Amino acid sequence: MTDERKIIEAKSLEEMANEKFGEQLKKWKAQYEPKPLSVIEVEGKMIVLKPMTPAVMSQYSILMAGEGMAEATRYALNELTLGGDAEVIDDDDYFMAAMMQFATVVEIKKGRASKL
Repeated sequence: MTDERKIIEAKSLEEMANEKFGEQLKKWKAQYEPKPLSVIEVEGKMIVLKPMTPAVMSQYSILMAGEGMAEATRYALNELTLGGDAEVIDDDDYFMAAMMQFATVVEIKKGRASKL
């Protein structure tokens, strides 16, 4: 493990995002509150995502069923990214890791349904 990677792992994503985006991150948080923003980090490269919307979730689900995980995730990341390092989406090595991280962003509140 490189020294740079050790430093990255020692910092929280929130600390890293605050260092990288500063005032802009505060503006984005204010714009979308009370919903939280998401951050995806891959080897020091990061993107900040706005909250998932029903329209993006709908298209993401359609693409997952028809085109697969990569196309669906690339679509969603392009739609939701507020700022950051383009390599996370454009470079396949970073994108593959981001694709796996995106699954945590997609998690929705758990609910229950039943016929009565």
